[in-house]
Amino acid sequence: MPKRLCRGCSERLCRNCNERFGFGDPGEHLYLVVDDWSNGYNIRKINLPSGSGEGAVQRLPPGFMNIVAPRERPQYFTSAFGTKIVVMHPSTSGIIVPMIDVSRQTVMLGPRTNYPVYPFYFPVGSDKLFTLDLSTFETCRLQLKPEGMFPPPAESDWRWCQLEVPPFNHLDACSYAVNEQKQTIFVSIRGDTVATFSFETGESKWKLHGQWTLPFNDRGYYDRDLDDYVGLSKDSLGYLYFCDMTRTDTDCGLCPCPDVKCSKVKVFNKNPAERHLGATIIYMHHSKFCIVECVSIDDVKADQALQELSGAEGGEASSGSIYMYRVITFTIKFNRRSDLRVKRYRVQCYEVPREATSKFIHKDPVAFWL
Repeated sequence: MPKRLCRGCSERLCRNCNERFGFGDPGEHLYLVVDDWSNGYNIRKINLPSGSGEGAVQRLPPGFMNIVAPRERPQYFTSAFGTKIVVMHPSTSGIIVPMIDVSRQTVMLGPRTNYPVYPFYFPVGSDKLFTLDLSTFETCRLQLKPEGMFPPPAESDWRWCQLEVPPFNHLDACSYAVNEQKQTIFVSIRGDTVATFSFETGESKWKLHGQWTLPFNDRGYYDRDLDDYVGLSKDSLGYLYFCDMTRTDTDCGLCPCPDVKCSKVKVFNKNPAERHLGATIIYMHHSKFCIVECVSIDDVKADQALQELSGAEGGEASSGSIYMYRVITFTIKFNRRSDLRVKRYRVQCYEVPREATSKFIHKDPVAFWL
């Protein structure tokens, strides 16, 4: 009798994927957004890697939902409000805010917000989304209804509120993180000054947290089990950075520079024939993480299997190169010396559709764990 498909990894591998591989709630999945549709974007559900080797390069699964929006703009996607992907793309008729519930495969419309230019998004919990942009900082809160209650929330159930503008130029922001447990947002800046600011969502007030920056670029994640913040740095490509901010305030009222550690080995970009284009780290709960890296292979002969899969060169993003997404999953554990180590490393590679635009794939991938 053949083994049934495992809901966690969609492979005929085991009776209990969670015990063998340690990855997550079978109700959660990795979602990847690509602008390979002529009118916008495809959202795809991606299987987690099941083996320690890369194996054969696969085609991405078909998209289960299309989003009509201007292409080449990955910065306007975020996740918030549970299992929803929020699309903040500007349009000629104002700001259309479709929210795609990937669990129910339904779309609802949220309230309009300010015209997004260079936004930063901070989802907090399952009912709040904070948005930082040029000269504005606001929050949208969903009035939650009991589970299973229909119809879905109407526009009157959503609330956008203007908040205190932060005491820094948001264009100087280089990294950020959210402590879900304490409901605190941290933003680091590099400009005329180097500093990290914190925003307590309960008090709705910004304050100078310390005269240092978080060690990673873009978004970092707080893991309660490690009691550390984890992220990637573009200065040391391929390494994980860990940041411990448990030290108390100094006499001047500011928090001292946190303890920072770097992983001993690279978690991606090990093949010299590949050129790194971008990477996104995703938190999967309980010290489990996923990285989606995009690379180009300029020397087609370096990977004959990928060449055969891609077929003849062409399309909007080809330009003589082949592009590939590498999906990496791993856990982070303390060893006996209290050093952080990467464990249960799994990887799978996917061909980037040739219809994707060059501007899109040269940005960090748009991926969510929902």
